Amino acid sequence: MVQALLPTDLSRIRAGLAQRLQAARQARWRWEDAQLAAELARTRCDVLACTDTEGMRRYPHLSFLDPYFLAGATPSALVSALLVQGLQYTGAHAGNVQLYEPNTGVLHIAAQAGFDQPFLTFFAHVGTSGSACAEAASRGREVIVPDIRRSSLFDDASRQAMLDAHCLTVRSHSLLGPANECLGVFSLHHPRSNGLHDVDVQLLTTLVRAAGRALAHHTATPALVGWEDADSNGARTEEERTRLDGMPIEDPGNDQDQGGDDE
Repeated sequence: MVQALLPTDLSRIRAGLAQRLQAARQARWRWEDAQLAAELARTRCDVLACTDTEGMRRYPHLSFLDPYFLAGATPSALVSALLVQGLQYTGAHAGNVQLYEPNTGVLHIAAQAGFDQPFLTFFAHVGTSGSACAEAASRGREVIVPDIRRSSLFDDASRQAMLDAHCLTVRSHSLLGPANECLGVFSLHHPRSNGLHDVDVQLLTTLVRAAGRALAHHTATPALVGWEDADSNGARTEEERTRLDGMPIEDPGNDQDQGGDDE
């Protein structure tokens, strides 16, 4: 025989269920609060890691240096914004950002402006030599080529591809991580020889440093292991290796004409 529950029993059961429900809700709220606190802490760390106080003080007009943008933007958005600001403040007529592919050991174009398809196809994947961007990646430092026609850094094919794109001057900047590992290269181009001689080098350095820091923070891209081995196979002469020891690397070419002539 089943005994009927008294009203007091029902009230006690309801009260117990309500207490357990409230305890479950509070546990859920504590867990959500902990998750939110952890996310806020990570966000603060991200922002701090991407903050360049000196750069922001020197160049308050550079929206690219906003630490909240650097901390929250995707790598694709980062390189696109870097390219826009680089072109805006240098007078370069074209530019591109290449990122390192750890699986293949080459650079690929992640953002570009001002180039036609033949150029993009030729430089779609860049190895360890034959161009300014390859040298910048290999050496982890800026490479300046005032006149591509007279530069020893380019082979015949890459030189012709640059000339076909109406580029005579190129500046390639390595995007470095915290351990000076090269994560990519930012290059600016101009149709006149010595066409980028008057750019604000400190501004470019600030942009590149911020981009490298942000990319390193958002990606786990390994260093360019083995790129320095290009020297060991005899591809460069002793004179070239000596010249490349400086920073930045500037290739004056042979009998450099500084008159800014057009191709």
